[in-house]
Amino acid sequence: MTKLTYVSIVGVTLLLAVLLGCGTLALAVRSGVLSEQLHWFPPNMRYQLIVRIGSDAPPWDRRSNRPQAINVWVHGRNTGWHIVNLLHVPIGPAEEAAAN
Repeated sequence: MTKLTYVSIVGVTLLLAVLLGCGTLALAVRSGVLSEQLHWFPPNMRYQLIVRIGSDAPPWDRRSNRPQAINVWVHGRNTGWHIVNLLHVPIGPAEEAAAN
């Protein structure tokens, strides 16, 4: 097997692990076990990957009662583009709205 094959296998394995983790967290948020997950990778750097599982809103918006979703953004501080949406997967209404 070539080096490219090993890199491909590792890449696909990491991608599947991330998808499984996001899916598990989405189920926990959806069922009410967790309120929300918001991660900034790496923290306090110029370019960041932001993952928000919970409220379907930009990372700085803390208002509640929004539909829930998995969002992944790329954030560039002091850049012309500031934030770009990479992934948006709706996972349903907010828990408070679903109870009514």
